[in-house]
Amino acid sequence: MLQPLELWNADERGGIALPALLVISPRGRELVRETSRDFADRVHDDDVLEDLESEDLPAIDVPAPWSPQVAIPDEDSDALSGAFSPQAFVPLMNGNRFGAIALAQRIEHAESRHEIKRHAAMAKSFLDAWKERRQA
Repeated sequence: MLQPLELWNADERGGIALPALLVISPRGRELVRETSRDFADRVHDDDVLEDLESEDLPAIDVPAPWSPQVAIPDEDSDALSGAFSPQAFVPLMNGNRFGAIALAQRIEHAESRHEIKRHAAMAKSFLDAWKERRQA
């Protein structure tokens, strides 16, 4: 299903989905397409919301917070080889954020420093959203 959408990388690990955000309107029009270098490089929520506001879409009911329906293996288990449990993203994003902050203080190249700061902001946005969702 991802191949026709050009969201499939056949060369990596025997084939893997490209990190992407694809938003399609109820009328079938592609509203947003953002592909990333890796799973942690995400478009900012405000950019997506700005694109969606022009569609004048009706509001929807927000579902209850998601929780896993299966037991989460412990950190030493190979049961989720290659995948992260939802809880694992918190330390991952904390590490990403603080690593990026540290790098931004050392990088002299302006464009690289800007990208690193964007990455730190993305990680903070994820952590803020996770915290808000957990409190809901």
